[in-house]
Amino acid sequence: MICDRLLYVGLAAKYGWALRDEQPRHGLLIFTKVKPDGSFNDMQINVWTTTRTVATILLHPRKGRGVLYRRRVTAGAVGLIFKDPRAHGFNGYYPSARGMVPL
Repeated sequence: MICDRLLYVGLAAKYGWALRDEQPRHGLLIFTKVKPDGSFNDMQINVWTTTRTVATILLHPRKGRGVLYRRRVTAGAVGLIFKDPRAHGFNGYYPSARGMVPL
């Protein structure tokens, strides 16, 4: 678990994300994007190290705030998500009125 935490924190920092909160009991790490002035914006990436699930919370250009979940994400894919959180794929799905809809 500690190794996973250090890996994810390092990947996040490489792409300008900072660890804002964590819930060790659930294996959850919560990252937010750091702006050039040092403040945080409203983008967020949640990583569950126990299940290798990643949730990105972003503002969609037309639909507003949305959440995209990805299951069984490898460490390499997490790096790509930190680089471009809007990237699709990686076993992704999103919640809707019809339930969880795969991408």
